[in-house]
Amino acid sequence: MLTRPLMLALISGILFWISWPVNGLPVFIFLAFVPLLIIEDRVSGGWKFFFLVYLAILIWNVLTTWWVYNSTPVALVAFSANALLQSTSFIAYRLTKKYTNQWTAVLAFPCYWIAFEYVHLSWELSWPWLTLGNVFATFPGLIQWYEYTGVLGGSLWILVVNLSFFLFYKSNFRKASSTWPSLFFLIPIIISLLIGFGNSEEGEKVEVAVIQPNIDPYTQKFEDSENFIPFEDQLKTFFILSDSVISEKTRFLLWPETAIDDQIEENQIAANEYIGKIRQYLEDKPNLLLITGLTTFTRYGDQAKTSSARYYEGFGYYDVFNTAFSYQEGQDPMLYHKSKLVPGVEIMPYKDYLFFLGSLAIDLGGTSGGFGSQKERTVLRHSNGLGLAPSICYESIYGDFMSKYIRNGANAIGIITNDAWWGDTPGYKQHMAYASLRAIELRKSIIRSANTGISGFIDTNGRVISRSDYWVRTAMRQEVYFNDVLTFYAKHGDYLGRIAAFLALAFLFSAITRLITRKKQ
Repeated sequence: MLTRPLMLALISGILFWISWPVNGLPVFIFLAFVPLLIIEDRVSGGWKFFFLVYLAILIWNVLTTWWVYNSTPVALVAFSANALLQSTSFIAYRLTKKYTNQWTAVLAFPCYWIAFEYVHLSWELSWPWLTLGNVFATFPGLIQWYEYTGVLGGSLWILVVNLSFFLFYKSNFRKASSTWPSLFFLIPIIISLLIGFGNSEEGEKVEVAVIQPNIDPYTQKFEDSENFIPFEDQLKTFFILSDSVISEKTRFLLWPETAIDDQIEENQIAANEYIGKIRQYLEDKPNLLLITGLTTFTRYGDQAKTSSARYYEGFGYYDVFNTAFSYQEGQDPMLYHKSKLVPGVEIMPYKDYLFFLGSLAIDLGGTSGGFGSQKERTVLRHSNGLGLAPSICYESIYGDFMSKYIRNGANAIGIITNDAWWGDTPGYKQHMAYASLRAIELRKSIIRSANTGISGFIDTNGRVISRSDYWVRTAMRQEVYFNDVLTFYAKHGDYLGRIAAFLALAFLFSAITRLITRKKQ
């Protein structure tokens, strides 16, 4: 009896997978929910329904992000937990349908799903890799309207088209119902093409450069690596690569995340020997601002001043930071601490309640454990007044988070990262592709420096201008636009998520109220 619903669940999981970047075709995402909606319509047993939905979404998670397993078997827990969280939207949909009606449930379902995605972008268990709107990352021409809605607008588009196809199926494919799926599918594409046709880059053209040193983070980069390359030798490589690419016109030079992992104390940063060598290197380059990744720490003494502070006997409390450091000759150095921390790697989610999971922290070749962060989005500025938003690692996946840099005056976005943790897999390619979404949402050029992975440049329309190959030591230079554009999305962030969360609560409250009323009767 479950044979046909089981087949529908398998088809749904496969449709999600073959839609996804970087080799997928996103057109299939507009049908991926339909089999699950049909299952809900046909399967009466609650547990059977939940199992089938969960199976489909688990298949999507595993086939799309299997590469996380390359770093740790704990990824199996992550796949299972993320699929479970995503499945809750269907439970809310079924509850609403049962205690209200089909049409109310259809209106409520996009709200439930987008509300979940909004929460998933914000809390400590955040893993937004599979946010539906990300699926169009390699087709920027389809989503130029993201500057108004952000990726959650893409999620809404996908859900509305899927629901319209489901209702078309429910109507026994009546011609009168066939128009809506086509309209909902085509209108956003037409709008995007019109925006793209009339959209030209604006602002000041600035020459920027990036390096990709290609130092293996598992075997060469960090002090406890078996073939550790001394920091001094790593720094020489950075200087050689930088000299090979910069010119007198270069204004920004980016080195990757944790380029220097010397555990530098922040209140004594000027005394550090490697920072001293950087300052010496920049002495005859007064117009060049260098931005590089560091590992830094701050000591607090006998009192923990933050919830992330660690304690070491004889040393006291201290915070470790994944840091972006900028320096230009004649200017004061600036620091930004990575603030969207990777769950299970740089932060143990809700450690006061899940303390027993501490031993499961994932080691990605460097320091793991609880990292410190900061509340404010610090823009790193050149002496000419132009500012760069320093996004470290996967912070660039968070549109609302990145919009705060733009509101603070950033004119372009710099991504410093290290994408070798999962090997030559779709992981680093997807990470690169998602940067195009931020370019469109915020209309800002992207300048990307990866230790390993892909380095390159993306224009304000989300198109890749130039990029490096994987696992190749290289340096690149490009002219990109720095501008003062403040898009609707940059001003308002994930407003669609906030609206969806409010409506989701209203729909859920209505369904629960009717459930309680029925039980009393």
